[in-house]
Amino acid sequence: MPDGPTLILDATAEYTSEGHAAATGRHIERRVLSVSGAEPKRRIWVDTGAYSGGAAMFESMNDRLHRLVSWLQSEPTSGEIGVISHRKIAAMGEELYPQIRWGYYGRDDRGTNRYAQVDTWVVLGDPIPNIGAVQAECRAAGIEDWAKELQHRGYATAVQAIARARHIRRETNPP
Repeated sequence: MPDGPTLILDATAEYTSEGHAAATGRHIERRVLSVSGAEPKRRIWVDTGAYSGGAAMFESMNDRLHRLVSWLQSEPTSGEIGVISHRKIAAMGEELYPQIRWGYYGRDDRGTNRYAQVDTWVVLGDPIPNIGAVQAECRAAGIEDWAKELQHRGYATAVQAIARARHIRRETNPP
């Protein structure tokens, strides 16, 4: 980081400030900025406990994806659908359901315009970071609770996947 004052815009700063401070040895002052943007018309959270990168290796994933897509397409207001998930699941989805815009964590969870016009946005599966990499970074930064850092990074990625897909920034007809 530069030696002088540095501004970091981070929608998940309440979870990442401690890690940034430890890694840089600098004081992090967090300020909340109000931002304008459309709120989604409705939100649904379904905890299936079944969507993970490893789950794509099982035959049951085809069935789960089929049920999800059938349900999404049966919704009268679904319109164009965008989904972000694990890379293997997104690849499987692209092959089975090319009419949906598929993306994956690590490529599409940060500021992309690919989903600016989708009407329905699905975040499928928890984006858990590489555990070994997080442990190594925590050791280097002197952070003892690597599990807490892992949880915060996963949560931050999920929030970014929702908030940075651009679709919620439309001023007319929010999804």
